[in-house]
Amino acid sequence: MYREYLNSESIKANKIAKLRKPTSFPKLFDLYLREHNLQIDPIKGQKRVLYSLRHTYATLALTYDKNVEIRTLAKQMGTSVQMIEKHYDHLDVVKAAHKLRGEESRRLLQAPGIIDLRYIYNADAAK
Repeated sequence: MYREYLNSESIKANKIAKLRKPTSFPKLFDLYLREHNLQIDPIKGQKRVLYSLRHTYATLALTYDKNVEIRTLAKQMGTSVQMIEKHYDHLDVVKAAHKLRGEESRRLLQAPGIIDLRYIYNADAAK
């Protein structure tokens, strides 16, 4: 169950949000994004959609899971190995760079610590 979204006009009219059963996962996802002000990607300026999670999943699997086979990933995602290779071949560079680093570099990269302020996105500064 989720609380229905009320626009500003409905709120002004003192409408009370009702609890609704989800009828569609994409609609529920979109509602979540609206309620949390996450509909627009602040970096790209594009509307976020449920389908974008597919790209995130593939990228994370190929980048961080050492044991993932492209054939297995393609089967999970319902696509071909050729499509995975075509759209994600740039990740081989990331994997190669990781393999070329020494153990000390890997330890430093994985160590908890303070994030350099240069790498924190500041929405106010981007305006």
